This record gives sequence, C-alpha cells and structure tokens, in this order.
Amino acid sequence: MQALATWVGLLICLLIAVVFYLLGKKIAPPSEENPEKTAPYACGEDYPPEKIQMYIHNFYYIAFFVLFEIATLILALSMFSFSFYVVAAYTIIVFLTLLQIPRW
Repeated sequence: MQALATWVGLLICLLIAVVFYLLGKKIAPPSEENPEKTAPYACGEDYPPEKIQMYIHNFYYIAFFVLFEIATLILALSMFSFSFYVVAAYTIIVFLTLLQIPRW
C-alpha cells in the first residue's frame, strides 16, 4: 500500500510541475532574438574568430604528472599493507612510461 502511495505522490508532483510549466509558458512574453545574447562572451572582449591550436605535447606533461602522482599515492598506501605484486606492478608501469619519453 505504501508503494502505491509513493507512486501516486510522484505522479501528483509531476502533474503539478507540468501545469506550472504550461502556465508559465502561456503567461511569459515571447523571447526576442538578440545576436548579443547568443554571441560567446570572453570577459567583455570580442571572441577571436580563429581557432586556437592546441599541441598534443602539453597533454603528455599532464598525463605524466597524473601518472606519477597516482603511482606515488598507490606506492605510499601499499606500504601499510605490503604486497610485493602491487609495488612491482606500479614500478613497472612507471618504468615503461619513462621509456616512452624519448619517443616524443
């Protein structure tokens, strides 16, 4: 019986929300198209029309930073519950990542 009351209450709330939405849509004035409202905003300056080129090597620095931070955290936390396989796995991952640096 309580499950039915929950669904009935949910349906009543949804019905009230739809009624308010339709009532507000009918009362509100129509919106005007304004090119300034749809233009991108960049601190009061005109937005540059050209695309800014991003270089992928910046993402390598971010990826290595995240990898080393996570590896350091995992190695530090694994010291409390020492498992040789956890330490060895993350040491190998860090070593293999360091081998990728000359490939840039």
